Amino acid sequence: MFKFTSLLNLKLIFPYRLLDNIFQAMVLMVGLDDLVTQRNLERTKRDIRSSFALIDRFLETVAPTENLSTFGDLLGATDCVIFPEAANVHNHLENFVESVDSTYGCVLLRGHVVTATKNWWGLHPDEIVLLTNYLLSEVPAVMKDTPVFLPVKSPTVPFRLVTCELVEGVTLCALCGPNPSLMELQPVLHKHWKNTLALMTSLTSIMPRKFPPLQIDKTIQGFVLVNLEKRKIFSSMFPHGEEGDSKQMTTAKKIEVLRYFIRNTVGPIFPDIFVPNPYSVDSQSGENMAYRVPHTQLTHPVSETYSNFDYYKCYALQHLQYQFFGIFVAAVPNFSMRNIAHRTLQFLLKDKTFSVVTK
Repeated sequence: MFKFTSLLNLKLIFPYRLLDNIFQAMVLMVGLDDLVTQRNLERTKRDIRSSFALIDRFLETVAPTENLSTFGDLLGATDCVIFPEAANVHNHLENFVESVDSTYGCVLLRGHVVTATKNWWGLHPDEIVLLTNYLLSEVPAVMKDTPVFLPVKSPTVPFRLVTCELVEGVTLCALCGPNPSLMELQPVLHKHWKNTLALMTSLTSIMPRKFPPLQIDKTIQGFVLVNLEKRKIFSSMFPHGEEGDSKQMTTAKKIEVLRYFIRNTVGPIFPDIFVPNPYSVDSQSGENMAYRVPHTQLTHPVSETYSNFDYYKCYALQHLQYQFFGIFVAAVPNFSMRNIAHRTLQFLLKDKTFSVVTK
């Protein structure tokens, strides 16, 4: 175990991560060729404006609000929610993407993946982060068709990102080729999703907890669980539901504290989980520039760390391919906090409900 008091002297990875996200946001909307060659500078300037809302969202994470409840941009992984009937949603999704001649599709609940096709999960983690955050940065629309360049998979040839709001907060996404047109998609949508209103309503009911009612220790105010191997994240700022929230900390404060704690833990103490992309590699040395960060000078690996503050405490632990970050009430003793963190992590790993993240 390692207790830290100040890591300000360490070179952190997250400023590089933020710059990488901003550059890839421009690639997503403009394409690498136009961005690099700038054959028509005025046109490139106009096109880049379409990425401003997404860039603003990434910049707002420096001082997050309660609307910035995702952590994928910070950790380079996919935010997920836990829905017991996700398999049912997945069946509808597979039938839909097959009908539109695509293999890339997902269903999102306020920017969190409920379920996705195998090829969607096969995208680079940064691309999934960009697509989900792009949708969160845009004004919701019943149906929308947007050309996007996938920065790793297809930075020069655009896909069509087709989205449909099934019910408020639930978005169906598919990456398509030139066909079918948006007009041709409407009867296909109706065919595959017309009988899912009750299912979608049930899905929205898991917010803001993000998982069905399960008993989590009352001293935990919020937590983030990361699967390093699958590049998936599950987080909850309301582990006891809205009615069970202690109100000791605002949602925005919880998000800010956890982001601060993660920034000061991943890289300096725990190993980072980032998957290299073409924009973070030095062309001469082949090294990953953004993520080659000095590690704390310790003589042994660290699997746990904590930090105490006046009104709350934070605890992090790494077990196998999982990282757990939690906010606790200030009254909990340190030794109890450790036991609760371990017990909670084991509970999440063993409960089949959370298999979408843990398996």
